[in-house]
Amino acid sequence: MTSTDITQATKELPLSRLSTIPSDPACTYPRVLITFCTKCKWHFRAVWYLQELLSTFNDLLGEIALAPGPSGVFTIKLWIQKDTENDNGILIWDRKSMGGFPDSKELKRLIRNKCWPEQNLGHVDRIKAVEGLVNSAQAPNQDHNNSKNAKNKNKDNKNVSPEENSKITCEDCREI
Repeated sequence: MTSTDITQATKELPLSRLSTIPSDPACTYPRVLITFCTKCKWHFRAVWYLQELLSTFNDLLGEIALAPGPSGVFTIKLWIQKDTENDNGILIWDRKSMGGFPDSKELKRLIRNKCWPEQNLGHVDRIKAVEGLVNSAQAPNQDHNNSKNAKNKNKDNKNVSPEENSKITCEDCREI
């Protein structure tokens, strides 16, 4: 098979494959899918999140997959168990709608809250408790609202709101 054949075969793949994971009875759950724009060079960030999730949850996660996606896309989805009614998974993070990228601690909390709400994340939970933002009893119930309201920095290192940050055009793929 030549590179031209591979390119042609890739073009024929339906885009819906990016939002669903094939139903394979041999697969284990929970599953995480990180879809990223390759033109924006977000594969490094995707691999970093993969590494962070693996080091935190070890063998609790059944699968973490990386999938190149359309221009400007960076999403993280979760499947807790096989669900024939909702095969699109649970959206954990979307760069465009949530404004930028999650902190790794926030991503870990979001996944933990959906899969194992009683599990302690160790130093990730203790740091929040020490800062007085939440106590350890509240940590499992925390959602992404804190990071959604947080300020992000743009390429000029200026503070911008998540809403403004999600409207910044990617210089590589020219997508918002």
